[in-house]
Amino acid sequence: MTDRFDITVGARASFEDVRAGYNGQFFGVPSFLGLFGLGGSPNPANPQNILFAPTDGVLSRSENFESVVGRAVASYRFTNDASGYLSVSRGRRPNVVNINAFSSEVIAAEIVWSYEGGFKGALADGRLVYDVAAYYYDYSNFQTSIRDDDTQRFVPANGGNSNAKGAEASLLWQANDNAQAFFNYGYVDAQFNQRDDDGNVQELAGNRFRLTARHSASAGIDVSADLGNGVQLYLRPSWNVRSHVFFEDPNFADIEQGGYALYNLSAGIRFDDGRWDLRGNVSNLGNKRYLIDAGNTGELFGTPTFILGSPRFYGFTLTGRF
Repeated sequence: MTDRFDITVGARASFEDVRAGYNGQFFGVPSFLGLFGLGGSPNPANPQNILFAPTDGVLSRSENFESVVGRAVASYRFTNDASGYLSVSRGRRPNVVNINAFSSEVIAAEIVWSYEGGFKGALADGRLVYDVAAYYYDYSNFQTSIRDDDTQRFVPANGGNSNAKGAEASLLWQANDNAQAFFNYGYVDAQFNQRDDDGNVQELAGNRFRLTARHSASAGIDVSADLGNGVQLYLRPSWNVRSHVFFEDPNFADIEQGGYALYNLSAGIRFDDGRWDLRGNVSNLGNKRYLIDAGNTGELFGTPTFILGSPRFYGFTLTGRF
């Protein structure tokens, strides 16, 4: 629009032809998964309460869907070292055609309206670079997994309305040619709304999004020392922290991870003006035990799977450039 003011707009239309199918075969051999999953009997003609029920051939369903998504961004350069922006966008996760031995359904497309604003810039002759932003996401028909009361399986479902609001900030400080430091912080409050569009209380009302920590941060420094003749020593300690998370949208007790911090360290020496680099590193210096995921397939049978994060890890790397 001007030398300092820009507007960007974009849109995308799509047409989808989706076909889903289900086929369960019974070969006369009892299967824990297929026939005795939840107390059913090995009788294909009466497959109630069977985890993966047999069918008489392939069941299928076809549907067509259309969508339009897009975004608009306005940005303004206040100075050569500072700018701000505002954006609004409409996003979509496609419809899901869900089919099993007993029925089929179409799960509505998930729609999110995103609103964001922020500032970017540099101070102190470019030695301090900053980036701050705030946002709000408004979801409808949030797609998630919910336990089916009949089969006790987790199935794709419409979780209803939800929202996420948060802010992010990052700083990078270049103290001199041999020392720099960074700091990043993020806050997000993401949860399902109490009521749907009709005023009914939602099944996941008030629950937090899975794998979404309210607080997360990281920091680190990078210092080096020139020894002459193209030789340089360097040291890079870093720190990462995140607060409590749930691993499932239903927010089951014990399928969660409390807040924790990880410390990492790397150090090395460069030769021949950086042509050779010998580095040693330690990740998870404190040998913290923590989970990166839980629930998963085992949750279907009441025995959730827990996946541990990496323990303390040592390593060495030699890099050569030719």
